[in-house]
Amino acid sequence: GLVPEPELYRRMFENEDGGVTAAPLLTKRSGPGGSLTVAVEARTEGASLAYRIVPRGAETPPREGWLLYTGEVRLEPGESLEAVASRLGLADSPAVRLGN
Repeated sequence: GLVPEPELYRRMFENEDGGVTAAPLLTKRSGPGGSLTVAVEARTEGASLAYRIVPRGAETPPREGWLLYTGEVRLEPGESLEAVASRLGLADSPAVRLGN
């Protein structure tokens, strides 16, 4: 509790190669009314997944930020899903996007 988190990470992983978490894999399934169901899969063992939905007509995601991925996400027509993977000791993956 007395060591700032960035310093703690540096100490824990100073002898490791760092690296980057692999971008997640997005798969889609068609749904009713033009919707899509999207599944997000980590390609780095032990990585956590986060996502956000970009509303129809928006070029950037809303300010609310990332949500922890726990299961398939439904997208309505015009929406996009953006996802990242994160693992302790590695840099976050690049974001991947899938639109409906």
